[in-house]
Amino acid sequence: MQRTRLLGVAASLCLVLGAAACSGGKDDESKADIVDDMSATFQDNGLDAETADCQAAAVVDEIGVDALKDVDLSAEQPPEEMRDELTAAAAHATDECDGASG
Repeated sequence: MQRTRLLGVAASLCLVLGAAACSGGKDDESKADIVDDMSATFQDNGLDAETADCQAAAVVDEIGVDALKDVDLSAEQPPEEMRDELTAAAAHATDECDGASG
């Protein structure tokens, strides 16, 4: 169950980054904006709001707003060099937020 949730979060991260490509990305996008967008995507993929918010905040805290802004948002997937970092951040977020949904 834990692995399935982790895979869902990792897939959602790719969707979040891909969705940002459609919006063109914003240099002035705040941490709250990125967390909100990521949380909404996690919720669209089945997480409850509390868990999605927790995991999104944990991922952004670990990777950093500046690093997420620097991602090539025109790519269909995150850059190869960020995939391991995103997967690790998703794993840490899942561990950190496990049980947040009550």
